[in-house]
Amino acid sequence: MENMMQGNKIRRVAATRMNERSSRSHTIFRIILESKDANQKDGPVHISYLNLMDLAGSERVSLTKAADVYGSVVKPLVDSFMEGFNATIFAYGQTSSGKTHTILGNKTDPGLFQLVSNQLFQHVADQVDKRYLIRCSYIEIYNEKINDLLDKSNQGLTIREDIKGNVLLDAREAVVDNVDKVMENMMQGNKIRRVAATRMNERSSRSHTIFRIILESKMLIRKMDLYI
Repeated sequence: MENMMQGNKIRRVAATRMNERSSRSHTIFRIILESKDANQKDGPVHISYLNLMDLAGSERVSLTKAADVYGSVVKPLVDSFMEGFNATIFAYGQTSSGKTHTILGNKTDPGLFQLVSNQLFQHVADQVDKRYLIRCSYIEIYNEKINDLLDKSNQGLTIREDIKGNVLLDAREAVVDNVDKVMENMMQGNKIRRVAATRMNERSSRSHTIFRIILESKMLIRKMDLYI
């Protein structure tokens, strides 16, 4: 406990709109345990680790717009995604810290979802040598159950893994070919997502959600003619 308290004295904290002394950093307190059989002089030493993690809330000391986060963090991830790498955009924080607004935004301040979709389809429009197929799925995790937000009849999904280590989930995948269709699927899923009123938010999300975009691309083979 002395080591924990000593570290907390120099941990980054600041006053926010919701907390006079809010943690501004993530911390990991690690306990390393080594053990050995006392009856075996040259026996193996077993080492195990216990990590205690404390994640800071997403509320910033000064309000950050989604466009700022997009330009500095998200855009490079989408660039990599378009080149064939998997990417994840993860929003977390306490109730009323601004997660949903950061992701969805509004008409005057578009959220990350709108900005990512614009970037995705602009990239597709700029490519003349590739053909694309884009699909999306939307699920929620609620009370340890996985539900399909694009298909109300597809509830209690099971996670499976194939022999190659790929994780499979039988959620509906909708084909989309423009930004509006992507947004339609997002809003359709949000209508049946679990929400409830709390002391800090009239419509607080009660479940975790994952909106997944699957991108398939293929180089076009061009037939060239030579006339003499």
